[in-house]
Amino acid sequence: MTRIFEYLKGVFFRMVRSDRLHQVEVVGAYRRGKATCGDIDLLICRQDGGVEEKLVRDFVRELEREGFITESLSQPRPFTKGSSAAYM
Repeated sequence: MTRIFEYLKGVFFRMVRSDRLHQVEVVGAYRRGKATCGDIDLLICRQDGGVEEKLVRDFVRELEREGFITESLSQPRPFTKGSSAAYM
């Protein structure tokens, strides 16, 4: 799982072209120390508290281009002020 997380971080930081503004953390079952995980939960935030409306959508599309995501159950929801973006 650690190798997958490092791969995802690498793709993300190549996409945003910087590692100073954003923070990417693995959360969910892996972070809680579960022996097996069926998915990877990531928390992505900006260090300055700013908002990027298309960040999740662009990250998902990049992972699709890389061949990491091959099927989706949903698409990233549109961002609205005061909410967070999510992809499942």
